[in-house]
Amino acid sequence: MNLDWYYTFLVLAKTLNYHKASEQIHLSEPSIYKQIRNLEYHLNVKLFEKGKKKLQLSKAGKEFVIYAQRLIGDYEQGVSSIRLFNEKSKAQLTVVVSPYIATYLMYKFLPIFFEAVPQVSVALQIVEKNLERQMEEKNYDICISREEPYSKKFSAEEICEGTIRLCVPNTPENKLLTEEGQFFEKYKVLSGNHPVYWENLKRKISDLVPDTKFMEVNDVQVTEKLVALNQGISYLPTYVLSDGEQQIYFLEPAQILPPLSFTYILTKDNRDEIVMFKNLFRDFIRKEQQKGNVH
Repeated sequence: MNLDWYYTFLVLAKTLNYHKASEQIHLSEPSIYKQIRNLEYHLNVKLFEKGKKKLQLSKAGKEFVIYAQRLIGDYEQGVSSIRLFNEKSKAQLTVVVSPYIATYLMYKFLPIFFEAVPQVSVALQIVEKNLERQMEEKNYDICISREEPYSKKFSAEEICEGTIRLCVPNTPENKLLTEEGQFFEKYKVLSGNHPVYWENLKRKISDLVPDTKFMEVNDVQVTEKLVALNQGISYLPTYVLSDGEQQIYFLEPAQILPPLSFTYILTKDNRDEIVMFKNLFRDFIRKEQQKGNVH
């Protein structure tokens, strides 16, 4: 028995027209005819007969519609149930990250994780700030944050995720400038896109150029776009250019030693799926460092 015969029979029983049935199920008319003949042979009954004007169901065919619908319905319900069971039986991780982490790291890491661990699903939550508190209150399994952890309730690991450099618009005039101070005199400094290092960095910049103008922009992606539009300069991780952005470039430090950017992985416990996630993420960062996107 072939389940396709039953699908084909029900479509033909509804349309009573080989051409219309062919259009609905994208099967040639000869193939439909062959499937119906096979089903009739299997059942040892005639399901259709020729009427005066069009095809019609035989008595046995009319009766068989009920059984075919029941069979197909049971099959589809069974498929749906087993898929639902499979999804429920999967381990699931809830991971909370900042928009920055989601934009520049997770879109590359998650496909690697899913390929390596297909039996574990991930629910990703993107939160602007206070990620550790969010993890406490909402009981997330993993938190990936640029904020230094304070709670002793979670296991925390520090990963060096990016070398920071002064990011400037790529213009012919700027190619003639070689030191940070020249850019601080020319542009606003877009600050506030990292929760840790900007206060100290602003003091260093002001010591070098006291009249430096600052503008708070707390989103890395927005900062990157503003620099590309020649609206300011900022200190950003070097791998924001990994997609080949040509409108900005990074200045090698000459007067101010840039800070390092760190990511912290906080985990709730040592379940197998959490350990696998953490190990794969650590390995991902290591390989990105080797490629030069993360230093």
